[in-house]
Amino acid sequence: MKAKVNDVVFVDAADATVLYALSLQGNVVEPNASGQAVAENGTWKVARSTLCGLLSQAGSASATAVPGCS
Repeated sequence: MKAKVNDVVFVDAADATVLYALSLQGNVVEPNASGQAVAENGTWKVARSTLCGLLSQAGSASATAVPGCS
């Protein structure tokens, strides 16, 4: 799976909303996805809520293995 970031809107110095397109095996499967990113120790990362949501959408059993995902 690949993600192509289309836009970033900074909410504040540590939070942002990211608009992106998801591709699977070269085919765009979600052209207008939206998620959150957080700054942690100077590095921007996908927010836990966004990761958990993606894993849940994919029907992945590993979603419950990620701390904070239920």
